[in-house]
Order: sequence, then C-alpha cells, then structure tokens
Amino acid sequence: MATRENKRYTGFVYRQTPIKEKDAMVSCIGEEGFFSFFARGVMNPASKDFAVTQEGSYGEFELNVSTQDALRLKEGRWIASYRKDGDYEATFALQALFEILSRAVPEEDSSTLYPFVEAFLKALKQGGDPYTLLAILLAKTLMVEGYGPTIDSCAVCGKKEDIVAFSPEAGGLLCREDAETMGVAKMPVSQLRAYRAVFLVPPEKFGTFTLPKLDLLPILSLLGAMVEGSVGVSLKSLATILRYQ
Repeated sequence: MATRENKRYTGFVYRQTPIKEKDAMVSCIGEEGFFSFFARGVMNPASKDFAVTQEGSYGEFELNVSTQDALRLKEGRWIASYRKDGDYEATFALQALFEILSRAVPEEDSSTLYPFVEAFLKALKQGGDPYTLLAILLAKTLMVEGYGPTIDSCAVCGKKEDIVAFSPEAGGLLCREDAETMGVAKMPVSQLRAYRAVFLVPPEKFGTFTLPKLDLLPILSLLGAMVEGSVGVSLKSLATILRYQ
C-alpha cells in the first residue's frame, strides 16, 4: 500500500475492535476530536504496541496515512493508563465513558467535549469520586451537544425564586407554580443544588467535590433519561451502575 505521509496524534483509547486474530481497529479521542486507525498485531500480548492500544490507555501514536486517507499505526508510545483494577466504581465509570464516546457523541462535537473527558480522566486517576465524575461528564455531554437545560431560572416563566423541581420535558428547572401546574414532583433542595452543580463545575474543579449518594443516584438516573430523550441512546453501562446501587 502506498503511503503518503506520517502524522502524530495524542489521545485516549476508548475502543479496540479486534480484526481477525491479532489485528485491531483502535478508536481514540484527543484535542482534534475522534480519530481511528488500523493496528497490526496489537492483540498479541508480545506486541510492542499492546499496552498503548488497550482501552483506557493514553498515548502518542505515529500513524501512516495511505493514499486512501486510511490511518495505520506505525509506532505508539504509552503515556498512562486510567484503569483502576480492583476499584469497581472507577471501572464502571470508565466503562460508561467508553460507551458515551462510542454511542452518544457525534464526531463534530468530539473536539469540544475532549477537555471535559481529559478533566474526567485526570480527576478519576487522582481519586475523585467516580460516579460524581460520571454525572458531571453526562451533564457536559448534554451541554456540548446543545441539550443543556435551563438551570438558573424556571424554564417556563423565567422566575429565579422558589425553584422546586426539574422537568426534562420543560427543558430545565421549574418554579413551584409551574411545577404544580405541570404535575411535576418537587425535588429535595440538596438534589436541586447538586443538579445545578454538575452543569456548572469547570474542568479544573471536577475532582474537588463529591455528591452524596442520596442525591447522586437520582441525578444519574435523570441525566441518563435526558441522554436517551435527546440523543436517542440508552446507556447500558449507566443502567448497570444504577441497578447495583
């Protein structure tokens, strides 16, 4: 196969798809967004590129660009792994990240989402609460894709006081009057505050707070429902997390 040039990419591996016995297609996300490449022999543990092409790894990749614009791995350099063997919550959160990137993010939004993915990974590696980080990432994914809810006022009337509920159908928070009119149940104040927080927290603060499980699990369920309603994807990994809590 004729080769036109080499390119270097740096990114996080979120999917490895086996081809035949030892080859794979490797899917990554980096500053430029999504990129994928063919990697020969990397399913063999003896391959020098085995570690760098594993799901959960972060590395630098030198890729051959063919005349058909197909990318093929020439050489990889392993930088880090974000897997935390033995920590089941971190493992489940990482699996959810894989699924979000594989199924819920269009290519045109991937470069915009990447800083949030990077912040998620760094905070996870430094011991941040996995499920709080997952809630934040789900919120940021919705925002990047244009489905961010109204979180500073009532989505119906614009009132900023007496906020008591949230409605995906209404597009955000609701004041008491509109919640009663729409038949939407009130939420505990702590859940309303936590819900706003996951949308507002900046990347550099991802690992600085932990939401109580009592507030976190309903918010995860709500965010999952929002992803399904707006993007059309039911996240199986999130359903597993919620089932076993």
